Amino acid sequence: MIAQDKLLHFIFSFFLALVEPAWAVMAGLGKELLDLAGPGVAEFGDLAADLLGILAGILVGQL
Repeated sequence: MIAQDKLLHFIFSFFLALVEPAWAVMAGLGKELLDLAGPGVAEFGDLAADLLGILAGILVGQL
């Protein structure tokens, strides 16, 4: 089963990538950098979910 956090990363990145993929990249990286510097937990899995969402958004946006 996919963790809810990863699903949220995917969905947010997907919809943002439909508008502008660069914004989705910046949002995903920015979120993990904030987690790294602050009270959150930076995870490679979050970036992977962001990337998959961005790729899916780009593919759907091409249809």
